Amino acid sequence: MSGALHPLASASVRLLAQPSRDEGQQWARDELSDPDYQDADLTLFERIGRAVSDFFSDLGQSVAGIDSAVLFIVLCVVLIAATVVIIWWVRRGAGVRLEPTAPRRAVFRSELDPRKLRSSAHTAAEAGDWRLAVQELVRAIFAEQADAHRITIDRASTAQELASAAGTARPQHAAGFTALAALFDEVSFSGGEVTRSDWDSCRALDDSVAGRARAGGGAT
Repeated sequence: MSGALHPLASASVRLLAQPSRDEGQQWARDELSDPDYQDADLTLFERIGRAVSDFFSDLGQSVAGIDSAVLFIVLCVVLIAATVVIIWWVRRGAGVRLEPTAPRRAVFRSELDPRKLRSSAHTAAEAGDWRLAVQELVRAIFAEQADAHRITIDRASTAQELASAAGTARPQHAAGFTALAALFDEVSFSGGEVTRSDWDSCRALDDSVAGRARAGGGAT
């Protein structure tokens, strides 16, 4: 009997051992604030980002403690190069282009006027704006196919879709329409330089799908 607690004393101990509601909430917050729980909630990319951040933080502290000026400069260059490579790799993996791209706008519209587009194309060619010249001439070519009721153009149309439809209506010129669509997308979205040769190629394809021969030369 000497080692046993009185029933009332035992009940009192149990009551004292149970936390209040506020204490229980605080204990739960303290437990969940443990770094082990926080690490478990991180996504894969967040963990990679934290590891990279910790690596560069530790490396920076190591570099700061170097007495040799030459070694310090070398390590700084290595650090910068590694940062550039990591940024390039991440952006490349995410499909982000590093080079500037041409601004995107509506590719085709249902209210295209072939004659106005041809006039705009030649005006742009005379001014040396080869990108706009090619774009407007390709638009004119497909607008002519729409006027002939071979294809239908709406605001959601792409060059490749129109080329496919035009090629189905005129299979003997399918390759020419496909090449025109590819050229349009290249000059519109690649961000690369557009030259006089691109304009000449576009005009040659225009002649091909129209079934006419063009005498050589001039910009217009």
